[in-house]
Amino acid sequence: EGDLSEWESWEPKGVRHVDRIGAGHTKGTRVDLYELVRPLDPDKVKDGVKFLADQIGHKSDYWGIWGVLVRRNRHTEGKWFCSEYIDAFLKKCGRCLFNFIASYQVVPGLVPSSTELEYIGYIITGERESIGYVVHDLQEKFL
Repeated sequence: EGDLSEWESWEPKGVRHVDRIGAGHTKGTRVDLYELVRPLDPDKVKDGVKFLADQIGHKSDYWGIWGVLVRRNRHTEGKWFCSEYIDAFLKKCGRCLFNFIASYQVVPGLVPSSTELEYIGYIITGERESIGYVVHDLQEKFL
């Protein structure tokens, strides 16, 4: 809570933790922002954050995203694509984006339809005003 950093699996760097939302994206990229509808159990979040940190430096799961397209489990252990990484984190916290869907099946386009998330806005990376308004709104809400 109050942390405006971002955990992501993004090429070419793979899994990483950046100091602010959208910092790793190309200038002009729209980044949609969501929050959980229900808070996570703080004790379980510790396990989830440890999981996130343990994945830093791991590569992207190209075969995993390809597997979704061909309806096969092609997940490569220790590699992640963005939405797969998010869902695996939530599972470590005792929740998930979708019931009865494995993390390797959660493609980015499904994320907005999760009933666990509420859309709260977006930023355009590299645009100070866009980032400033969102950061201000998030700080008002969380800090």
